[in-house]
Amino acid sequence: MDVKNNTKKRVGESLSLGAGVLFISLVAVCIFLFFKLNLQKVNVIAPMEEKVNKPDELIVNSDWGEYANEEYGFKFLHPKLLYKTEFKNQGGYIFFVKFEENKYSLGKGVAIGIRQSEKGRDVENVKNDIAREGNARLDNEQEIKMGDFYAVILNYTSGDKTQGEDRSIVIIQKDDKSYSISTVPEQIDKVISSFSFIQTP
Repeated sequence: MDVKNNTKKRVGESLSLGAGVLFISLVAVCIFLFFKLNLQKVNVIAPMEEKVNKPDELIVNSDWGEYANEEYGFKFLHPKLLYKTEFKNQGGYIFFVKFEENKYSLGKGVAIGIRQSEKGRDVENVKNDIAREGNARLDNEQEIKMGDFYAVILNYTSGDKTQGEDRSIVIIQKDDKSYSISTVPEQIDKVISSFSFIQTP
């Protein structure tokens, strides 16, 4: 009788011990899976949140580069991969830089010319130059503010789209020089908002 009781007791203890071990194992597995799944969620979600939080302008500006000219004291943004040409003392300009399109361009062309004249006179010069070309119509002319300076914007519509594009030209003056900035209407706001005068050597 004692042997039977002892056997039952041992079996009961073994079952209790086995159940305890099984329970602890299940708890350990649950804890492991809980942490593993949470870590996977963090790893998946974190990069997505980084992308969402990036400012839009960083993406936009990736296709634009900066041009700075210390000799004449100005800088501005332009689309990348345009073909740049600079020249001096030609066509009434003391300095002229143009960025022209090519098959690799990421945007439309931009040009800036500097004349030794006051703004009002340069506005008339630009109008006369384009009138002589005879392939564009002046749609409107207005005064705008560029930082601490007042400028004039001339918006032209091309009479022949196969020969040329619509153009916006902004003329701004600093000291005894006027700067005329020319590009297509869809780019002009970005170009002139990035334009600023810098200190010359």
